[in-house]
Amino acid sequence: MTTATTEKHTIYGFNVKTQKWVKRRTLIMPELLSLQMEALEEYENKHNMPHAYIPQGIDPNEDTTLGFMQRKTESNCKNYKTDYYHHDTFLFYKYQRQVIWMTRECGTCIFNASSYDSQDEKEGSLTSLKYYVNQERTGNIVYHINGDDIKRISGPEALGILDNCKVTAE
Repeated sequence: MTTATTEKHTIYGFNVKTQKWVKRRTLIMPELLSLQMEALEEYENKHNMPHAYIPQGIDPNEDTTLGFMQRKTESNCKNYKTDYYHHDTFLFYKYQRQVIWMTRECGTCIFNASSYDSQDEKEGSLTSLKYYVNQERTGNIVYHINGDDIKRISGPEALGILDNCKVTAE
């Protein structure tokens, strides 16, 4: 379910040299807003490394799935790697680690693969995913992630998974 909650999140920086997340500070936030994005950018400028919001109590250094996603972002994306750090890390946990995730030459995309609050929300995700799948670019790589289970899948398989997601409220 994608209902927003007010949760504590910790800002972590990712040290590319040591391949470790570095804890910065904890704050309460219900959603990702432009103000929170500006805070990440300030940390990035100060420490010269990408930063992300991780729910409090989760050590990103211990989450092997998050580590997989970070490595694929670094190896598959030439530009807009901040998509992963600024958005995907937050949404990965918001969607309870059940996602369709795509790396592209120019960024990443993440989609809820669990359930949706409305048919409109589900249709919006399907429309966005169809846009990228229909590009048929060889650099677009799609994964179905369910907790610690990671499978590389085709675009049509990803569309089928999203299409089968339940709508929990209307």
